[in-house]
Amino acid sequence: MKAYILLLTASLWLGHPVLNAHNSPLQRIKKERKLSNEEIKQRGIDVRVKKVIKYLNNGDSRSYARSPIYETPKGYKWKIINVKTGKFIAVEVDKNFKIIRKSK
Repeated sequence: MKAYILLLTASLWLGHPVLNAHNSPLQRIKKERKLSNEEIKQRGIDVRVKKVIKYLNNGDSRSYARSPIYETPKGYKWKIINVKTGKFIAVEVDKNFKIIRKSK
């Protein structure tokens, strides 16, 4: 009976892959990179982001503050807040700046 339990435990232990820092699920998910201001201006991302903000807010972008822009595997993401009303929006766009997700 002991041999059976030992064999069963060993087979279960060997059957599961070992997670380490290189293949952990969190490592695969966290592939976001904060873009520098110089990189944003050089690649023309700031102009496209302003267009998206104007589209989301019916043409008014003066009263909004924007968080840093992060590059994700799907595209880009950032957060904006209306400084007058406190309205918060998280925006995620693809590489062509088509809106993937907008959360209020």
